[in-house]
Formats: sequence, C-alpha cells, structure tokens
Amino acid sequence: MSTPSDTHISEDEVRHIADLACIELTEKEVKKFQDELSRILDYIHKINEIESKDIPVTSHVQLKNVFRDDTVQPSLPQEKATAARAKRAKDGYFVINSVLDKTVSP
Repeated sequence: MSTPSDTHISEDEVRHIADLACIELTEKEVKKFQDELSRILDYIHKINEIESKDIPVTSHVQLKNVFRDDTVQPSLPQEKATAARAKRAKDGYFVINSVLDKTVSP
C-alpha cells in the first residue's frame, strides 16, 4: 500500500518524461509512475535534509591504476564480422533500423 506523497508529479509531467524517453505508457502505467516518481522525489527531499557538512568524504580503497596498456592488436576484418553476425550489411558495415524516427520537441 502506498503512502501519500508530499511531492506530487502530475500525469502530464509523467507523460512528458515518457515522451522524452520515447516510451509509450497506458493510462494505468501513467498513474502507477506518477505515484512512484512522487515517492522517489520525497525520498530525495528527505536525504537532502540530512546535515552532512561534518561527514568526511568517502575515500577510495584502491589507489593504483588498474588499467592495462592500450596496445594495437589484429582484429576481425569487416567482411568476416558482417558475414558472421549481420542480419543486414552494406559496404562492410552493419545496417540497422533507425532509432531516431521520432522528433522530440523542447
């Protein structure tokens, strides 16, 4: 059972967030996320109320570089890569469907 939220996000704001993320929501999902997002913001407001200026900054345990040297090595030729894994290929490149088919207005 959910508790009432002090921070209230409107259904229009949920729809706007979903639109920015290119997610389609049902009316039931809009109401569900309206409640959930409002409760998340309430928790953030509670965390912001904590006095933290005297709390020391967390230090990193590992103080050495763990990265390996960046060395050039032979790789798979384009023709073999696209022949083995590409559903569609053209001129040695993978062909995919457009992911930016919806224009998002500010």
